[in-house]
Amino acid sequence: SYYPLLGMAPSEAKTYMSEENFNALPKYSHDTAKAEELLKAEGWTKQNGSWYDSNGTQVRLAFGTPSTSDIASTAAEAAAAQLTDFGIAVDLLKSSNFYSNATADNCPYDLMLEWTDLNMS
Repeated sequence: SYYPLLGMAPSEAKTYMSEENFNALPKYSHDTAKAEELLKAEGWTKQNGSWYDSNGTQVRLAFGTPSTSDIASTAAEAAAAQLTDFGIAVDLLKSSNFYSNATADNCPYDLMLEWTDLNMS
């Protein structure tokens, strides 16, 4: 789903949400050309297949997911592969201690993936 955090198919959301609130939801798309355009506009560069931020630092994300959830873990692997293919380095951190890590003041994750079984796509 291109809508964030719906927990239901967009057709259901249209039925159960007000038109005003449904129309106010941000809508995302998978458009790598647009992503490259936006990153370059912020001063990022791509060298040898890897992205570097405007300070010249290679972009690397720590991506957390619970090792105890097959659905989330598998989806995280796919998302990490897509980011890596796009040129963003990913350290995929699967942990049985995911929830403690995710709520810690010094959370080791830049991104987290959980509860994807509610995403209708």
